[in-house]
Parts: sequence; structure tokens; C-alpha cells
Amino acid sequence: AWRSAADAISFDLEDAVVGERKAEAREHVGRAIANLAGSAPKVLIVRVNPIGGPLFEADIDTIALVGLDVVNLPKVEDAETVRHASAILDRLERERAIGRRIGVLANIETPRGLRKAAEIAAASPRVVGLQLGFGDLFEPLGIERSPATLTPIRLAVRLAAAEVGVPVYDGAFVNVSDPDGFRAEATTARAAGLAGKTCIHPSQIAVANEVFFPSDAEVE
Repeated sequence: AWRSAADAISFDLEDAVVGERKAEAREHVGRAIANLAGSAPKVLIVRVNPIGGPLFEADIDTIALVGLDVVNLPKVEDAETVRHASAILDRLERERAIGRRIGVLANIETPRGLRKAAEIAAASPRVVGLQLGFGDLFEPLGIERSPATLTPIRLAVRLAAAEVGVPVYDGAFVNVSDPDGFRAEATTARAAGLAGKTCIHPSQIAVANEVFFPSDAEVE
């Protein structure tokens, strides 16, 4: 992962880990961050389990260490969730002499979170961006994932985040055997003003970098 062309590496303790192995995964990630000791060659992100659930406090206590750049909060539905996480990070940073502020990347993946996206983006100076999660947003409601349904969601969240000047990142594309589908989603996300796209397989990285790289006109 560190040798790849990805801009950031995100360890996922939520959807990527089955329930009975959550504690094991948490300890592995905590040791990895501690061993790096702030020398990671890329932005280091950890997606924790949701605030209010039984795993969040253990997750944040284990991974809030020197070297962690961003905590990815899943299923954020209001500004208070971000403020609660920020208060915990304030305390851990003081206690552990971390010396810099750990950012928060808030996932917008519920109808309520979508409605309150602007409030979430403005909830704390720690918020470094919003990330879309289409699977959790669409599937429970029987909404088909298509350009017609993705575009208005992207635009709504992009405009909400623009109120406070933070970027939005597109959600994962899980069908890793369909590179054309990934490229199509990345291209439409770029057109909607999104800053990047989550990759869940190494084969997706080059496409994301190509699509989201600034054009010559933008560089000029």
C-alpha cells in the first residue's frame, strides 16, 4: 500500500472486518500506526466503527496516536456527532502529546446525514472533508445506483461542503472486475466537483489518479 500511487491509505475497521475479528483488527492497526511513529509516506486514515456503538471508544483510543492524520467517521448524521468525536480527540491529543490536530473525514451515507451535510461540514475545524457512501445510502431504500441517482447526491453534498470550503470524496466502487464502470463513476464524480474517489483494489488507483488529476488549463 505504501509503495502504491494512492494519495492516502485508509485502514477500515468498520465494513471491512467481520464482527468477531473487530478487536483483532483494531490491535493490528494500532500497532501499525505505533510502528510508523509519524513516518508514514502517505496520508494515514483509519475508518472507525460508528459513534454510539459498542466499538467506537475502543477504536479511537487505540488508533489516536502520533502519525494518524485522519479519522474517518461512518454514518455521521448530525454536527453533534462530529463535535463529540472532536472532544475525544482533543483529550487524547493532550494526554499523548500528539502535537498536531487529527482531522475528521465524515461519511455521508444516510438520508439524515445527507439532509444535514452542511451542518456536518461546519461542525468542527477538524473536518477535512466529506465522503459519500452510496451503498448504505441507497441499498436499504431500494434505490438503483445509476448516473441519474448518483449525480444529484454528489451535487447536493458538494454544494453543502462548499459552504465551509471543504472537499468531497466519492464512494467506493465495489465491482473490481469492472474497470470501465469505475472510470465512468470517477469521471462523473469529477464533473460534479468532487476531489477524489475511494479505491478498494490496486487496479483502481491509476484510473482515479488519471481522472482527478488537474487539467492543463486548471494548472495554468
